[in-house]
Parts: sequence; structure tokens; C-alpha cells
Amino acid sequence: MLPRLIALCLCFAVCGCVRESVKEADTSAGKVLTVWQASTDNGDKPGIGITIEDYAGRITATFVVLDPNKPHDFKAGKALATEIVQTNEFQFRLVVHLDETRRDEFVLQFEGPLKGERLNAMIRDFGTESQPIKLTFERQK
Repeated sequence: MLPRLIALCLCFAVCGCVRESVKEADTSAGKVLTVWQASTDNGDKPGIGITIEDYAGRITATFVVLDPNKPHDFKAGKALATEIVQTNEFQFRLVVHLDETRRDEFVLQFEGPLKGERLNAMIRDFGTESQPIKLTFERQK
């Protein structure tokens, strides 16, 4: 999975898309009650970031390709349209739209419920036995 994520990030870096601003969260469902973020640092290659938002039980996610010069700065990254399918309380399937015609799918597995200041999780490609990547989500608000 890591080579696939790195290739995805490099594609955006080459296209000059990494430095676009992250879009504001859709707040049409009401006030965001809780937000968690996790990110990876791939050295000189773009990393990934994931934001999970809880709108009173309605969970949303945003997948972000991060600028390698600002590896944990979500606002300096490129937000990708992301659909979330909750398969159970601790596992989500993320459908990430790379462009108008291409998408990628990942499984995000949490160790526990979406509560607390820090959440441990693993992400891997959907439908394959790829090597999972460990993530630690930290509560932002």
C-alpha cells in the first residue's frame, strides 16, 4: 500500500496540485462536534492526511495529499473528495476520488470507538492484503 500511496502523492506533486488550500468542511448538517486528524510523513515525498469529523453522529472524512515541505500541514495540502462507508462502529471504507474518472478505496480500522483525545487506527487498500499503515488520530476540537 505504501508504494501505491507514494505514487498517488507524487502524481499530485508533479501536477502542481499539492499546494492548493484544503476546502472548508461542509457544515450543512450542523455544527461539527468533534474533529480528529492523522497524517504520515514520507520524507521528500508527499504524505497523506485524513480528517474525521463527527456531526452529531454523522461521520465524514477528508483524504488530503500533503506537501512534503509541510508534512503535517493540512491547509498546505490538496483535499480530495472522499466518501465514507461505515461497515461497523470501528471500521470505515474510504472511497477517494483522485479526479473525475479515477478513484481509490481504503479500509480504515480503529482500535476503539470515536472517543477521546487520541485514536489508534490502521489504513490499508480495500480488497487486497496490502501492508497496513499505522495512524494516530489526534482530536482537534
